[in-house]
Amino acid sequence: MLFAIFMTAGLIRENNLFNENIQMFSVFSFHEQHGLEFEIPKRNVNHRVFFVNSSEQINHFDVLVVGAGLSGSVIAERYAAAGLSVLLVEKRTHLAGNCYDYVDNRTGIRMNEYGAHLFHTNEPKIWNYVNAFSKWSRFDHRVLAWVDGKYVPVPVNINTVNLLFDDTHIQNSFEMESWLKNEINTTTKPKNSEDMAISRVGKRLFQKIFEPYTQKQWNMSAKDLDPSVTGRIPVFKNFDNRYFSDKYQGLPDHGYTSLVESMLKHPFIQVWLNKDFFELDQWIQKYPKKIYYTGPIDLYVQKTFSDLKDQTLEYRSLRFEKAVVLNHQGLVLPAPVVNYPSLDYPYTRVVEYKQLPMQTSSHSILVREYPSATGEPYYPIPNAKNKLAYFKLRSRLENTSTKTVFVGRLANYKYFNMDDAIKNSLEVYWNETRRLHIVITKFKEDISWIQKLCSMLKNVRTAWFVYLKNQDEKLAQVQSDVEYMVSGCNYDSVTVIDHRANVGREGLAWAEYMLSYGSDSTNDLTKLGIIHVFLQGNIEAPLFKVANYVNKNIFKKELDIDMEPFDHIG
Repeated sequence: MLFAIFMTAGLIRENNLFNENIQMFSVFSFHEQHGLEFEIPKRNVNHRVFFVNSSEQINHFDVLVVGAGLSGSVIAERYAAAGLSVLLVEKRTHLAGNCYDYVDNRTGIRMNEYGAHLFHTNEPKIWNYVNAFSKWSRFDHRVLAWVDGKYVPVPVNINTVNLLFDDTHIQNSFEMESWLKNEINTTTKPKNSEDMAISRVGKRLFQKIFEPYTQKQWNMSAKDLDPSVTGRIPVFKNFDNRYFSDKYQGLPDHGYTSLVESMLKHPFIQVWLNKDFFELDQWIQKYPKKIYYTGPIDLYVQKTFSDLKDQTLEYRSLRFEKAVVLNHQGLVLPAPVVNYPSLDYPYTRVVEYKQLPMQTSSHSILVREYPSATGEPYYPIPNAKNKLAYFKLRSRLENTSTKTVFVGRLANYKYFNMDDAIKNSLEVYWNETRRLHIVITKFKEDISWIQKLCSMLKNVRTAWFVYLKNQDEKLAQVQSDVEYMVSGCNYDSVTVIDHRANVGREGLAWAEYMLSYGSDSTNDLTKLGIIHVFLQGNIEAPLFKVANYVNKNIFKKELDIDMEPFDHIG
């Protein structure tokens, strides 16, 4: 049997793996779904996500999200949980973006359409969030690389070094530390990916593993890439053969597609599959509310600004080839993923999905991954040219009044792990919805302190409400004065209300504010994180206390997530 060959001949060349038991490799074909609605099975209940097909229907939604991958789905779920209606537009015929997975009909093996995705994070709140939508199984991912005719663990650890260098017999982390110091022999600050890799593992390991793999993956030398490319690859100074060292690692028991379906099953969310957002241009122009865009930022700019139609950013893509191993009880590969750094192989890795959790089959599936310059944009290319082009695009967008918020990897032209993508969306939602409403009653007091308080709340988005009580003052002048005071701050609006008929009745002003702005029963603004602070015009003395309390106790930088585990969801 094939697996027995592995056991007796560990150094067998990869070419011999694909023998007569394996179907001929063919281009990995996409799985399509058709129809006017997409049925989502969830705990024996079919939850339907309907299409919409008119601008009138679009305008009824409170929020429009573009892209049904992790980034867009998190935004949609959070707004729906807050009581707002969400339309999610997705150009593909399925949910879950690049995480999309399905069960192969012939083998019963769950596999990813766009390459294996392994979830890992050190953030308890991100882990709690994803566990609210699915049960997860612990899975400590392991990867081997075929280097110099040997399978060696990656990322680099003590075992990797001992296997690749005959004169090396490292026994502990202290010896590994010493070995690395001798290999690195440089103290200069890394200017590119080559410098970064050498500063971490030395020149010999760089040449054996990092240099050829980087050349193949990005189709350019490591010297031409940002240090972040090789900087995010860990180096272990122990015998840990795991690919990740994060506290939380695992896979959703029923796959990523089911996870996203669970996130989007809320009755306030509707999905429009197989629809290109940019085909809705004439409708979107009339849409008055927020749009959250998760697609390529350069594509958005091209479609939005006629003078920037030729502005493009560079991406790397992947091409997949699939082989089915029939009637094979064992495993084909010595690890779930085998990397091939050498330029002798046109692909970068082979994945055997049978080795991932929750898989039972008498067959197996192998998928080769080939880097490509064409196809779906997967990886932004982080070099000086693209970074400069990206910042020019962002600058143009920021200088233009827009209702669009850019979320996720492609919209930020930055590589995100899955937990990073989720965190980014949660932080965007938090920043977009959390507001501080400062309500002031003013008679004859000097309220120039507003400018000082505003400067103390740099990271807090504010809205100012001034209830004017002095008969001698004009609303327009107070409005202009306050807008000037907050002009250098992060504020949404200034509202001056004529309350001169109720001099001395501050409590009435605050009650009227709550009825008009603070807790609108139709929108339930308090659920969206509106924080209300009531002040009188002579508040100057405790300014520091107010700012300190707001910054430390209300607008904490950490994520504000309160989710129930999956078992408790009805």
